[in-house]
Amino acid sequence: KPKRYQDYQRFQAMMDSTIARDILEHKVPTPRSLKEALSGPHREQWKKALELEYDSLIENGVWRLVPLPPGRKACPVIGYWL
Repeated sequence: KPKRYQDYQRFQAMMDSTIARDILEHKVPTPRSLKEALSGPHREQWKKALELEYDSLIENGVWRLVPLPPGRKACPVIGYWL
């Protein structure tokens, strides 16, 4: 990868390990839904983890947000984020 991404990659790795350590040290329970994650006492940690995961998906070209076709509605995605 280009050198310009090296600092970002180091920061990303540091943040990932910090979040993992915080979760393990505080024994943060795994929420059963996004609503539960973002309304519980550990909401800031879960919000940061969600942001990091989203940024990683976009940066790696794994997923991209696209507009819905006219007259269509998005259906909810049901699953677990591990």
